[in-house]
Amino acid sequence: MGNKVEKEKKEKKKTNKYEIYLIMILIIIFLIAILILLLLRGGFARYTGSFSGSASAEVAKPICILEVVDTGTDDELNTYCDVTVKNFNSDNEISEVGMDYAITVTLNDGSAPPTYYWTDGSGTNLGTSLSSTLGFGTKQTNTHKICFVNAGETQVTSNIKFNIHAVQKNP
Repeated sequence: MGNKVEKEKKEKKKTNKYEIYLIMILIIIFLIAILILLLLRGGFARYTGSFSGSASAEVAKPICILEVVDTGTDDELNTYCDVTVKNFNSDNEISEVGMDYAITVTLNDGSAPPTYYWTDGSGTNLGTSLSSTLGFGTKQTNTHKICFVNAGETQVTSNIKFNIHAVQKNP
């Protein structure tokens, strides 16, 4: 029996030695792993990347054409003109944007224009300011009539200038 106890003691000593070696190996592996992580952390912090790309934009073409045609004088010597605003040109290009526009009347020499007013299709007086809207994508023509009051009564010739101010509508 004494031999058995001694044998067991020897085996326990061997097992304890292996456990100690195993623990030491694990500690060394752990320290190496920490060292590697510390070295790689600096490497990752120095990494830079670059990105490249391109972009393009297409600008829509606005078209707003103003035409004025004298339509004559009535019995009260009022002179009338048809003022046409369209969103297409002679090449049949159509505006790619909608617009709000306003038409003003001035004289080339800077003096005050003769008394005038805008009328709708039924002849209703709309006042001295005119604003409207043009669409896009399909041909559109807006015709307005302007009346110069008693313009035929005077012997003065005036060079009247029609100005249009168009602004792109928000979609």
